[in-house]
Amino acid sequence: MSRRFNNLEDVVNTFTQAQIEALPATNKYRKYYEWKRDPEKRKLPEASVPERKRSRSVAVSPFGQSFDTDKRVIVMVSGRSYDKLTDLGGATLFNLQTSPSATSTKLGGFIPAKAILCQRLASSVTVSAASNRITGRAYKTSAGSSYTMPFGRASASSVEFEVQNDIMLGKSTDYIITFTPERLKQR
Repeated sequence: MSRRFNNLEDVVNTFTQAQIEALPATNKYRKYYEWKRDPEKRKLPEASVPERKRSRSVAVSPFGQSFDTDKRVIVMVSGRSYDKLTDLGGATLFNLQTSPSATSTKLGGFIPAKAILCQRLASSVTVSAASNRITGRAYKTSAGSSYTMPFGRASASSVEFEVQNDIMLGKSTDYIITFTPERLKQR
C-alpha cells in the first residue's frame, strides 16, 4: 500500500475485525477497512473522470538556441489553457505562434519554459461538499483556476528573465504566477 494510507493501514493491521466493526460507521478507520475489503468500493465510477479538451500545438522560439522567426519549435498546450489564452494576454505576451508554420519543427526532449498562472481569490481554500470515498473526510479545495502556458523569446536579444518580468507586469494583479525554466533532456 502506498505511503498515503500508512497511518490507516497501521490501525487496520493492529485492531481485530471485531474492534474495527465496533467503531462508528463514520469513523475513517472503519471506512478504510470496509473500502479495502470490498473490491466493488475500490472501482471508480465511470462519470468521475472528466472529459478533457484536446491539446493544441503552438510554436515558440527557445531561449537556448539561436533566434530565427522561421525556425520555431512546436510544443503542446492544454485545450483549456489555449481557450483562455486571449484572456491571459494573448499570444504576444507569451511570444507564441498559435498556428505553427511549415518551417516549425518538433525538438525531441525539449521542454519549454512555462508560466503557471493561478487566479487570485479573496478566500483561497474552501471546504467542499464532496468527501473522500475511502475515509469520508471532506475535501479542502481551491476555487480558483490555474493555467499553464509555454513561453519563448520575442527577439534575438530576449532572455528568459525579461520575458518572465513582462508576464509578471501584465498579469500579477489577477494571478499568482510561478515559472519553470526551459530544459532540453538528453536521450
